[in-house]
Amino acid sequence: MMRWLGAFLLCSVGAAPAPGPYIQVPPTTLRELCDHSHNILVMRVEKVQAEKNILLFRKVRDLKGKYPLDVVKLANGGFDTKIPDCCERLDQSTLLPGERRALLQAGETGRTAVFFVCRYDSVDCNLSHLYIDDQWYGHCSASGEHRWEWYYLLLFESHLRKVFYGTADRLVEAVSEVLAGKDPAVTSLADSSAIDIHAQPLDLRLGRSPVRRVRSSGQPADAQGDPKQAAALSKKLGDSDPGVRLKAAVELGNFLGRELKEALPALVEALKDKDAAVRRAAVRALRMAASDKALVPPLVEAIQDPDAQVRRKAVEALTALDRAAAREAVSPLLEALKRLESHALSDVIEALSILDRDIEAKVPGLREALQKKAGAEGKYRNLLRTLKVPNDLNRFAYFQDVGHSEAVADYQGHKNLPKGYWVYAYPYWFIWAEHRP
Repeated sequence: MMRWLGAFLLCSVGAAPAPGPYIQVPPTTLRELCDHSHNILVMRVEKVQAEKNILLFRKVRDLKGKYPLDVVKLANGGFDTKIPDCCERLDQSTLLPGERRALLQAGETGRTAVFFVCRYDSVDCNLSHLYIDDQWYGHCSASGEHRWEWYYLLLFESHLRKVFYGTADRLVEAVSEVLAGKDPAVTSLADSSAIDIHAQPLDLRLGRSPVRRVRSSGQPADAQGDPKQAAALSKKLGDSDPGVRLKAAVELGNFLGRELKEALPALVEALKDKDAAVRRAAVRALRMAASDKALVPPLVEAIQDPDAQVRRKAVEALTALDRAAAREAVSPLLEALKRLESHALSDVIEALSILDRDIEAKVPGLREALQKKAGAEGKYRNLLRTLKVPNDLNRFAYFQDVGHSEAVADYQGHKNLPKGYWVYAYPYWFIWAEHRP
Protein backbone atom coordinates (compact mmCIF):
# COMPACT_ATOMS: atom_id res chain seq x y z
CA MET A 1 0.00 0.00 0.00
CA MET A 2 2.60 2.57 1.00
CA ARG A 3 4.67 2.14 -2.15
CA TRP A 4 1.70 2.94 -4.35
CA LEU A 5 0.26 5.62 -2.09
CA GLY A 6 3.71 7.21 -2.13
CA ALA A 7 3.57 7.24 -5.90
CA PHE A 8 0.14 8.85 -5.70
CA LEU A 9 1.51 11.57 -3.47
CA LEU A 10 4.17 12.36 -6.03
CA CYS A 11 1.45 13.07 -8.53
CA SER A 12 -0.63 15.10 -6.08
CA VAL A 13 1.85 17.71 -4.95
CA GLY A 14 4.09 20.30 -6.48
CA ALA A 15 5.96 23.56 -6.71
CA ALA A 16 6.94 23.94 -10.39
CA PRO A 17 4.37 25.29 -12.88
CA ALA A 18 5.21 22.72 -15.57
CA PRO A 19 3.59 19.30 -15.80
CA GLY A 20 5.33 16.48 -14.00
CA PRO A 21 5.70 14.85 -10.59
CA TYR A 22 5.78 17.19 -7.66
CA ILE A 23 7.05 16.47 -4.20
CA GLN A 24 5.85 18.74 -1.38
CA VAL A 25 2.13 18.80 -0.49
CA PRO A 26 -1.12 18.03 -2.30
CA PRO A 27 -2.32 20.88 -4.56
CA THR A 28 -3.83 23.70 -2.56
CA THR A 29 -5.34 25.63 -5.48
CA LEU A 30 -7.14 24.87 -8.71
CA ARG A 31 -4.30 26.51 -10.64
CA GLU A 32 -1.77 24.11 -9.11
CA LEU A 33 -3.96 21.15 -9.96
CA CYS A 34 -4.25 22.31 -13.58
CA ASP A 35 -0.52 23.10 -13.89
CA HIS A 36 0.57 19.68 -12.72
CA SER A 37 -1.86 17.58 -14.72
CA HIS A 38 -0.64 16.29 -18.07
CA ASN A 39 -4.20 15.68 -19.26
CA ILE A 40 -7.51 17.22 -18.22
CA LEU A 41 -10.65 15.97 -19.91
CA VAL A 42 -14.40 16.24 -19.62
CA MET A 43 -16.15 12.87 -19.51
CA ARG A 44 -19.69 11.58 -19.26
CA VAL A 45 -20.86 8.40 -17.63
CA GLU A 46 -21.79 6.02 -20.43
CA LYS A 47 -22.60 2.86 -18.49
CA VAL A 48 -22.71 1.56 -14.93
CA GLN A 49 -22.12 -2.15 -14.38
CA ALA A 50 -23.18 -2.22 -10.74
CA GLU A 51 -22.87 -5.99 -10.42
CA LYS A 52 -19.18 -5.72 -11.38
CA ASN A 53 -18.50 -2.38 -9.64
CA ILE A 54 -17.39 -0.86 -12.93
CA LEU A 55 -18.19 2.54 -14.45
CA LEU A 56 -17.55 3.38 -18.12
CA PHE A 57 -16.83 6.99 -19.05
CA ARG A 58 -16.75 8.44 -22.57
CA LYS A 59 -14.60 11.45 -23.36
CA VAL A 60 -16.54 14.57 -24.31
CA ARG A 61 -13.52 16.76 -25.00
CA ASP A 62 -9.94 17.42 -23.98
CA LEU A 63 -9.24 20.54 -21.94
CA LYS A 64 -5.48 19.97 -21.71
CA GLY A 65 -3.38 17.59 -23.76
CA LYS A 66 -4.91 14.87 -25.92
CA TYR A 67 -5.98 11.77 -24.08
CA PRO A 68 -5.35 8.75 -26.36
CA LEU A 69 -8.67 6.91 -25.77
CA ASP A 70 -12.32 7.87 -25.93
CA VAL A 71 -13.51 5.37 -23.28
CA VAL A 72 -12.11 5.02 -19.74
CA LYS A 73 -13.11 2.20 -17.37
CA LEU A 74 -13.10 2.69 -13.62
CA ALA A 75 -13.12 -0.35 -11.31
CA ASN A 76 -14.97 0.84 -8.25
CA GLY A 77 -13.81 -1.29 -5.43
CA GLY A 78 -14.54 -4.94 -5.20
CA PHE A 79 -11.66 -7.15 -4.27
CA ASP A 80 -13.49 -9.65 -6.47
CA THR A 81 -13.32 -7.26 -9.45
CA LYS A 82 -10.89 -8.67 -11.98
CA ILE A 83 -8.74 -5.92 -13.45
CA PRO A 84 -5.29 -6.14 -15.03
CA ASP A 85 -1.74 -5.60 -13.91
CA CYS A 86 -0.56 -3.45 -11.03
CA CYS A 87 -4.01 -2.34 -9.88
CA GLU A 88 -4.60 -5.70 -8.21
CA ARG A 89 -1.94 -4.80 -5.67
CA LEU A 90 -3.63 -1.62 -4.52
CA ASP A 91 -5.34 -1.38 -1.16
CA GLN A 92 -8.45 0.73 -0.51
CA SER A 93 -8.11 1.15 3.23
CA THR A 94 -8.46 4.94 2.95
CA LEU A 95 -11.79 4.72 1.11
CA LEU A 96 -14.96 4.23 3.11
CA PRO A 97 -17.51 1.76 1.69
CA GLY A 98 -20.12 4.52 1.70
CA GLU A 99 -17.86 6.59 -0.52
CA ARG A 100 -17.57 3.74 -3.02
CA ARG A 101 -21.35 3.39 -3.04
CA ALA A 102 -21.68 7.16 -3.52
CA LEU A 103 -19.60 6.97 -6.69
CA LEU A 104 -21.76 4.16 -8.09
CA GLN A 105 -24.89 6.15 -7.23
CA ALA A 106 -23.43 9.28 -8.80
CA GLY A 107 -22.56 7.35 -11.93
CA GLU A 108 -25.83 7.96 -13.74
CA THR A 109 -25.72 7.71 -17.50
CA GLY A 110 -24.97 11.15 -18.94
CA ARG A 111 -23.53 12.66 -15.76
CA THR A 112 -20.52 14.94 -16.29
CA ALA A 113 -17.16 14.26 -14.67
CA VAL A 114 -13.78 15.99 -14.89
CA PHE A 115 -10.63 13.87 -15.04
CA PHE A 116 -7.15 15.18 -14.13
CA VAL A 117 -4.35 12.79 -15.19
CA CYS A 118 -0.68 12.75 -14.23
CA ARG A 119 1.64 10.32 -16.01
CA TYR A 120 4.00 8.42 -13.74
CA ASP A 121 6.31 6.72 -16.20
CA SER A 122 8.76 5.22 -13.71
CA VAL A 123 6.09 2.67 -12.69
CA ASP A 124 4.32 2.62 -16.06
CA CYS A 125 0.98 3.94 -14.82
CA ASN A 126 -1.11 7.08 -14.51
CA LEU A 127 -2.31 8.65 -11.28
CA SER A 128 -5.38 10.79 -11.42
CA HIS A 129 -8.20 12.72 -9.78
CA LEU A 130 -11.87 12.42 -10.75
CA TYR A 131 -14.47 15.04 -9.82
CA ILE A 132 -18.12 13.99 -9.97
CA ASP A 133 -21.18 14.96 -7.92
CA ASP A 134 -19.28 17.17 -5.43
CA GLN A 135 -16.74 14.43 -4.68
CA TRP A 136 -13.06 13.99 -5.52
CA TYR A 137 -11.67 10.47 -6.02
CA GLY A 138 -8.08 9.33 -6.62
CA HIS A 139 -7.10 6.44 -8.89
CA CYS A 140 -4.14 4.49 -10.17
CA SER A 141 -4.24 3.13 -13.69
CA ALA A 142 -3.28 -0.31 -14.89
CA SER A 143 0.10 -0.65 -16.57
CA GLY A 144 1.23 -1.78 -20.00
CA GLU A 145 -1.35 -2.00 -22.76
CA HIS A 146 -4.23 -1.22 -20.38
CA ARG A 147 -2.62 1.88 -18.90
CA TRP A 148 -4.93 4.42 -20.57
CA GLU A 149 -8.06 2.27 -20.41
CA TRP A 150 -8.39 0.96 -16.83
CA TYR A 151 -8.27 2.87 -13.56
CA TYR A 152 -8.62 1.48 -10.06
CA LEU A 153 -10.36 3.58 -7.39
CA LEU A 154 -7.91 4.18 -4.57
CA LEU A 155 -9.10 6.91 -2.21
CA PHE A 156 -11.58 9.66 -1.50
CA GLU A 157 -9.71 12.96 -1.71
CA SER A 158 -11.55 15.13 0.77
CA HIS A 159 -8.59 17.55 0.86
CA LEU A 160 -9.37 18.59 -2.73
CA ARG A 161 -12.72 19.94 -1.62
CA LYS A 162 -10.62 22.86 -0.36
CA VAL A 163 -9.56 23.39 -3.98
CA PHE A 164 -13.02 23.19 -5.58
CA TYR A 165 -16.55 22.32 -4.47
CA GLY A 166 -19.39 23.03 -6.88
CA THR A 167 -21.01 21.73 -10.03
CA ALA A 168 -18.97 19.79 -12.58
CA ASP A 169 -20.06 22.22 -15.30
CA ARG A 170 -18.65 25.11 -13.29
CA LEU A 171 -15.38 23.20 -12.80
CA VAL A 172 -15.13 22.76 -16.58
CA GLU A 173 -15.62 26.51 -17.06
CA ALA A 174 -13.10 27.38 -14.35
CA VAL A 175 -10.44 25.00 -15.68
CA SER A 176 -10.88 26.45 -19.17
CA GLU A 177 -10.37 29.94 -17.74
CA VAL A 178 -7.27 28.87 -15.79
CA LEU A 179 -5.75 27.30 -18.91
CA ALA A 180 -6.46 30.58 -20.75
CA GLY A 181 -4.39 32.45 -18.16
CA LYS A 182 -7.27 33.83 -16.12
CA ASP A 183 -7.86 33.63 -12.37
CA PRO A 184 -11.54 32.75 -11.95
CA ALA A 185 -13.48 32.78 -8.70
CA VAL A 186 -14.68 29.35 -7.57
CA THR A 187 -16.46 27.88 -4.58
CA SER A 188 -14.67 25.49 -2.23
CA LEU A 189 -14.98 24.21 1.33
CA ALA A 190 -13.22 26.14 4.06
CA ASP A 191 -11.35 24.08 6.64
CA SER A 192 -8.56 25.09 9.01
CA SER A 193 -6.88 21.67 8.99
CA ALA A 194 -3.64 21.25 7.08
CA ILE A 195 -3.94 19.72 3.62
CA ASP A 196 -2.77 16.17 4.10
CA ILE A 197 -3.62 13.17 1.94
CA HIS A 198 -3.27 10.83 4.94
CA ALA A 199 -5.53 12.86 7.25
CA GLN A 200 -9.16 12.98 6.18
CA PRO A 201 -10.64 15.83 8.30
CA LEU A 202 -14.12 14.73 9.32
CA ASP A 203 -15.92 17.97 8.40
CA LEU A 204 -14.36 17.95 4.95
CA ARG A 205 -15.04 14.27 4.45
CA LEU A 206 -18.69 14.61 5.44
CA GLY A 207 -19.12 17.88 3.53
CA ARG A 208 -19.91 19.87 6.69
CA SER A 209 -17.26 22.61 6.30
CA PRO A 210 -18.45 26.14 5.39
CA VAL A 211 -18.56 27.04 1.70
CA ARG A 212 -16.35 29.95 0.60
CA ARG A 213 -15.42 31.68 -2.65
CA VAL A 214 -11.76 31.89 -3.63
CA ARG A 215 -9.82 32.45 -6.83
CA SER A 216 -8.06 29.65 -8.64
CA SER A 217 -4.77 31.08 -7.38
CA GLY A 218 -5.96 30.74 -3.78
CA GLN A 219 -6.50 34.46 -3.25
CA PRO A 220 -9.76 35.64 -1.67
CA ALA A 221 -12.44 36.41 -4.23
CA ASP A 222 -14.44 39.61 -4.01
CA ALA A 223 -16.67 38.81 -6.97
CA GLN A 224 -20.11 37.61 -6.01
CA GLY A 225 -22.84 35.97 -8.02
CA ASP A 226 -25.71 38.17 -9.18
CA PRO A 227 -28.74 37.80 -6.85
CA LYS A 228 -30.98 39.02 -9.71
CA GLN A 229 -29.76 36.16 -11.87
CA ALA A 230 -30.48 33.73 -9.03
CA ALA A 231 -33.99 35.13 -8.76
CA ALA A 232 -34.50 34.70 -12.53
CA LEU A 233 -33.33 31.09 -12.35
CA SER A 234 -35.67 30.40 -9.45
CA LYS A 235 -38.64 31.24 -11.70
CA LYS A 236 -37.53 28.51 -14.10
CA LEU A 237 -37.89 25.96 -11.29
CA GLY A 238 -41.63 26.20 -11.93
CA ASP A 239 -41.34 25.44 -15.64
CA SER A 240 -43.36 22.54 -17.06
CA ASP A 241 -40.25 21.11 -18.75
CA PRO A 242 -38.20 18.98 -16.28
CA GLY A 243 -35.05 19.71 -18.31
CA VAL A 244 -35.50 23.44 -17.76
CA ARG A 245 -36.15 22.89 -14.05
CA LEU A 246 -33.06 20.70 -13.73
CA LYS A 247 -30.80 23.18 -15.54
CA ALA A 248 -32.03 26.01 -13.30
CA ALA A 249 -31.46 24.00 -10.11
CA VAL A 250 -27.98 22.97 -11.25
CA GLU A 251 -27.02 26.56 -12.10
CA LEU A 252 -28.28 27.76 -8.72
CA GLY A 253 -25.74 25.36 -7.19
CA ASN A 254 -23.03 27.81 -8.30
CA PHE A 255 -24.40 30.58 -6.10
CA LEU A 256 -23.49 31.14 -2.49
CA GLY A 257 -24.99 32.37 0.77
CA ARG A 258 -26.98 35.57 0.51
CA GLU A 259 -26.93 35.37 -3.31
CA LEU A 260 -29.48 32.55 -2.96
CA LYS A 261 -31.86 34.44 -0.68
CA GLU A 262 -34.44 35.21 -3.38
CA ALA A 263 -34.26 31.66 -4.73
CA LEU A 264 -34.68 29.79 -1.43
CA PRO A 265 -38.51 29.44 -1.52
CA ALA A 266 -38.39 28.03 -5.04
CA LEU A 267 -35.55 25.65 -4.16
CA VAL A 268 -37.46 24.39 -1.12
CA GLU A 269 -40.52 23.83 -3.32
CA ALA A 270 -38.28 21.97 -5.82
CA LEU A 271 -37.54 19.39 -3.12
CA LYS A 272 -41.05 18.10 -3.88
CA ASP A 273 -40.47 17.88 -7.64
CA LYS A 274 -41.59 14.59 -9.17
CA ASP A 275 -38.26 14.34 -11.01
CA ALA A 276 -35.55 12.92 -8.72
CA ALA A 277 -32.78 14.67 -10.68
CA VAL A 278 -34.38 18.06 -9.98
CA ARG A 279 -34.70 17.22 -6.28
CA ARG A 280 -31.03 16.23 -6.14
CA ALA A 281 -29.92 19.48 -7.75
CA ALA A 282 -32.20 21.50 -5.48
CA VAL A 283 -30.93 19.99 -2.23
CA ARG A 284 -27.36 20.44 -3.47
CA ALA A 285 -28.05 24.14 -4.14
CA LEU A 286 -29.51 24.52 -0.65
CA ARG A 287 -26.21 23.20 0.72
CA MET A 288 -24.59 26.36 -0.70
CA ALA A 289 -27.00 28.64 1.18
CA ALA A 290 -26.03 30.29 4.44
CA SER A 291 -27.28 28.70 7.66
CA ASP A 292 -30.96 29.39 8.08
CA LYS A 293 -33.30 27.77 10.59
CA ALA A 294 -36.05 27.98 7.98
CA LEU A 295 -34.21 25.31 5.97
CA VAL A 296 -34.42 22.72 8.76
CA PRO A 297 -37.99 21.41 8.12
CA PRO A 298 -37.57 20.92 4.34
CA LEU A 299 -34.16 19.29 4.78
CA VAL A 300 -35.55 16.92 7.42
CA GLU A 301 -38.23 15.93 4.91
CA ALA A 302 -35.58 15.52 2.21
CA ILE A 303 -33.67 13.04 4.40
CA GLN A 304 -36.75 10.83 4.09
CA ASP A 305 -36.88 11.10 0.28
CA PRO A 306 -37.23 7.79 -1.62
CA ASP A 307 -34.13 8.67 -3.67
CA ALA A 308 -30.84 7.71 -1.99
CA GLN A 309 -28.86 10.58 -3.53
CA VAL A 310 -31.37 13.15 -2.30
CA ARG A 311 -31.13 11.70 1.21
CA ARG A 312 -27.32 11.74 1.08
CA LYS A 313 -27.21 15.40 0.02
CA ALA A 314 -29.82 16.32 2.61
CA VAL A 315 -27.73 14.84 5.42
CA GLU A 316 -24.76 16.83 4.17
CA ALA A 317 -26.76 20.05 3.91
CA LEU A 318 -28.46 19.67 7.27
CA THR A 319 -25.31 18.83 9.21
CA ALA A 320 -23.47 21.74 7.54
CA LEU A 321 -25.80 24.30 9.14
CA ASP A 322 -24.32 26.31 11.97
CA ARG A 323 -24.65 24.81 15.43
CA ALA A 324 -27.70 26.82 16.47
CA ALA A 325 -29.63 26.02 13.29
CA ALA A 326 -28.58 22.37 13.34
CA ARG A 327 -29.86 21.93 16.91
CA GLU A 328 -33.30 22.82 15.62
CA ALA A 329 -33.20 19.65 13.50
CA VAL A 330 -32.86 17.13 16.35
CA SER A 331 -36.51 17.17 17.51
CA PRO A 332 -38.06 16.83 14.03
CA LEU A 333 -35.60 14.08 13.18
CA LEU A 334 -36.59 12.22 16.34
CA GLU A 335 -40.23 12.56 15.32
CA ALA A 336 -39.38 11.35 11.82
CA LEU A 337 -37.68 8.30 13.33
CA LYS A 338 -40.98 7.18 14.86
CA ARG A 339 -42.80 7.04 11.51
CA LEU A 340 -39.86 6.25 9.30
CA GLU A 341 -39.86 3.92 6.36
CA SER A 342 -36.92 1.55 6.23
CA HIS A 343 -35.31 3.05 3.12
CA ALA A 344 -34.34 6.22 5.02
CA LEU A 345 -33.55 4.72 8.42
CA SER A 346 -29.77 4.81 8.20
CA ASP A 347 -29.69 8.38 6.83
CA VAL A 348 -31.84 9.76 9.66
CA ILE A 349 -29.78 7.86 12.24
CA GLU A 350 -26.57 9.21 10.73
CA ALA A 351 -27.86 12.80 10.81
CA LEU A 352 -28.95 12.41 14.45
CA SER A 353 -25.58 10.90 15.41
CA ILE A 354 -23.75 13.82 13.83
CA LEU A 355 -25.97 16.49 15.38
CA ASP A 356 -26.20 15.02 18.88
CA ARG A 357 -23.43 12.85 20.32
CA ASP A 358 -25.74 11.82 23.18
CA ILE A 359 -28.56 10.71 20.91
CA GLU A 360 -28.38 7.08 22.03
CA ALA A 361 -29.88 7.93 25.41
CA LYS A 362 -32.81 9.70 23.70
CA VAL A 363 -33.74 7.00 21.22
CA PRO A 364 -34.85 3.63 22.60
CA GLY A 365 -33.80 0.89 20.24
CA LEU A 366 -31.11 2.97 18.55
CA ARG A 367 -28.49 0.29 19.16
CA GLU A 368 -30.68 -2.26 17.41
CA ALA A 369 -31.18 0.15 14.52
CA LEU A 370 -27.42 0.66 14.24
CA GLN A 371 -26.94 -3.10 14.27
CA LYS A 372 -29.35 -3.39 11.36
CA LYS A 373 -27.43 -0.68 9.49
CA ALA A 374 -24.13 -2.45 10.22
CA GLY A 375 -25.56 -5.68 8.82
CA ALA A 376 -25.67 -3.96 5.43
CA GLU A 377 -29.06 -5.37 4.41
CA GLY A 378 -28.10 -8.97 5.06
CA LYS A 379 -24.52 -8.80 3.84
CA TYR A 380 -23.37 -9.78 7.34
CA ARG A 381 -25.02 -12.32 9.63
CA ASN A 382 -24.56 -14.01 13.00
CA LEU A 383 -23.42 -11.20 15.28
CA LEU A 384 -20.55 -12.28 17.55
CA ARG A 385 -19.73 -9.18 19.63
CA THR A 386 -20.72 -5.54 20.04
CA LEU A 387 -18.16 -3.04 21.35
CA LYS A 388 -18.88 0.52 22.38
CA VAL A 389 -15.92 2.67 21.24
CA PRO A 390 -17.09 6.28 20.70
CA ASN A 391 -13.54 7.59 20.29
CA ASP A 392 -13.14 5.69 17.03
CA LEU A 393 -15.33 8.34 15.42
CA ASN A 394 -12.16 10.36 14.82
CA ARG A 395 -10.62 7.48 12.84
CA PHE A 396 -13.55 5.96 11.01
CA ALA A 397 -16.27 8.64 10.67
CA TYR A 398 -19.84 7.59 11.41
CA PHE A 399 -19.92 4.39 9.42
CA GLN A 400 -17.21 2.12 8.07
CA ASP A 401 -17.01 -1.47 6.96
CA VAL A 402 -13.37 -2.53 7.46
CA GLY A 403 -13.75 -6.15 6.42
CA HIS A 404 -12.35 -9.31 7.98
CA SER A 405 -9.99 -9.39 10.94
CA GLU A 406 -8.29 -12.23 12.76
CA ALA A 407 -8.90 -12.69 16.49
CA VAL A 408 -7.76 -9.73 18.62
CA ALA A 409 -6.63 -10.14 22.21
CA ASP A 410 -7.37 -6.55 23.25
CA TYR A 411 -8.95 -3.60 21.47
CA GLN A 412 -9.72 -0.40 23.37
CA GLY A 413 -10.14 -2.41 26.58
CA HIS A 414 -12.32 -5.10 25.01
CA LYS A 415 -10.71 -8.53 25.49
CA ASN A 416 -10.57 -11.78 23.55
CA LEU A 417 -12.32 -10.65 20.41
CA PRO A 418 -13.11 -13.37 17.84
CA LYS A 419 -12.13 -13.29 14.21
CA GLY A 420 -14.87 -11.92 12.02
CA TYR A 421 -16.10 -9.02 9.92
CA TRP A 422 -15.86 -5.62 11.63
CA VAL A 423 -18.33 -2.80 10.92
CA TYR A 424 -18.30 0.55 12.76
CA ALA A 425 -21.60 2.39 13.24
CA TYR A 426 -20.93 5.18 15.73
CA PRO A 427 -20.49 4.56 18.63
CA TYR A 428 -20.39 0.75 18.19
CA TRP A 429 -18.28 -1.89 16.53
CA PHE A 430 -20.23 -4.91 15.35
CA ILE A 431 -18.28 -8.14 14.73
CA TRP A 432 -20.03 -10.59 12.42
CA ALA A 433 -19.30 -14.26 11.81
CA GLU A 434 -20.65 -14.61 8.28
CA HIS A 435 -20.33 -12.65 5.08
CA ARG A 436 -22.65 -13.05 2.11
CA PRO A 437 -21.19 -11.60 -1.16
